Amino acid sequence: MSVVVTALVTALEGSIVNRVLVTGDNFDDQEDDADPISLKRVDVQVLKEVSATTIAVGARFQYRIRITNNSETTATGVEVSDFLPDGVRFIDVIPQSGSATYDVSLRLLTWKINELAPNQSLLLEVEVLAETAGNKSNTATVESKEFDIDELNNTSTVSHIQLDFNIPNVFTPNGDGMNDTWEITGIQEFFTSNRLLIVNRWGIEVFKTENYANEWDGGNLNEGTYFYQLTGVRLDGKEEVFKGYVTIIK
Repeated sequence: MSVVVTALVTALEGSIVNRVLVTGDNFDDQEDDADPISLKRVDVQVLKEVSATTIAVGARFQYRIRITNNSETTATGVEVSDFLPDGVRFIDVIPQSGSATYDVSLRLLTWKINELAPNQSLLLEVEVLAETAGNKSNTATVESKEFDIDELNNTSTVSHIQLDFNIPNVFTPNGDGMNDTWEITGIQEFFTSNRLLIVNRWGIEVFKTENYANEWDGGNLNEGTYFYQLTGVRLDGKEEVFKGYVTIIK
């Protein structure tokens, strides 16, 4: 007669030996040990980053999720889960290895890797779009089939701010109280400081200022198209340059 026993490992370390004992009335007791089972212990870590901490609504940006096996044991059945926050639209995902899927209804990104070798790192890049303004935060979580000796590094959270930011290409300084100045939406919220330079079609400077606060009304300039360069320092300390044109209609 054979008996199959299904069990769940609950020990944290060491090895496990299963022993069977058979007794009866008309034979000597019989005893046998199974081969020792060594417990697999891993330390799988996840680190999530965002390409910028300040994002303009309507702009694309990236999340980067890196997983690392810090142990000397191969991790199997590795799975990363990440719920995208409201106001962030999924565009595309590029896994360095394994497979990645996105459930639109749950807003859930899932990345599965069959094996993660000792000391191996893998990267997942996620392209997304900022749809609405506000503070956004989300957390990536990693797990494997093996017992993880450090659960504190199994999650990683990033936060960023999405702001309305728009540079119009026309304004009408005609004194009617509507659209009389060139108003760049969100410039003071998006940048800690900025520099603005405007030139005419011949490259001659017609307006220049630092920390522009939507006050330019075109002065005595004629109707027409002018060209700008706006340089701003974002809340995360990075400098960004915008170039384009603006048309004055009186």
